[in-house]
Amino acid sequence: MKLIVYLFLILFSGFTFAIEAPIKWIRSPVLSLSESVAGHKIKKFEVQAAFTANEKGEIVNAKIIKSSGRRQVDTYILAGLYLEKLQIYYENGKPTPFYAIQAFEINNKYANDKTYYLCRFETKSKNYESQQQYTDSTEALKELDYVYLNAPVSKREFELSKYVDENLGEFEIEFYSQDGKISNVRGINSKDYFWLYAGEAVEYAKTIQPKKANWSKNRHKFTDTITLSRKCNSKPI
Repeated sequence: MKLIVYLFLILFSGFTFAIEAPIKWIRSPVLSLSESVAGHKIKKFEVQAAFTANEKGEIVNAKIIKSSGRRQVDTYILAGLYLEKLQIYYENGKPTPFYAIQAFEINNKYANDKTYYLCRFETKSKNYESQQQYTDSTEALKELDYVYLNAPVSKREFELSKYVDENLGEFEIEFYSQDGKISNVRGINSKDYFWLYAGEAVEYAKTIQPKKANWSKNRHKFTDTITLSRKCNSKPI
């Protein structure tokens, strides 16, 4: 198996590439790093990854041999490698598997000296909290138009914030259901993009039980009020 060592220099500003290699990527193997992945403390990530490519140019094995200093960035680098392909390498006219070491330098455009906290979103559903006051769904449906069969909660990944805790407001959410399945979730008269996060909680619940049987058989519209807040770790990162 051929050993190929080469440099692949990547700059965030415009994604400029400098390549010195007898082989080439069909597309860039680096995913765009978000602020939560890149963080703010490291100005430049220097990473080295070793990988094996098969005779089709597909990455079949990869590992980080020099860490960026941030686990999330290392994970994204590996994910990018597995997603992309190389141009096929030929040895004596025959497609040949090879082993390579790839070096990356990535300028972090998010780097600064400000204080940030690791945070998560929390949601409270008015309808779900109401149904919790009853002994069972039969009792709840005497008063409510529907009950959730799963709790509507946010599963959004952690994000970075400059604030310790923050109440993001109440959002009126509209959705449709047929055969109990939630669909077409949207915010009502909301100009703030946070309604999307509130709506995600309703989507996660997946199913409801409506009050009337014909509401289940036919597509029917329902509403809920979701309170969204950001809860953060007490210590900055």
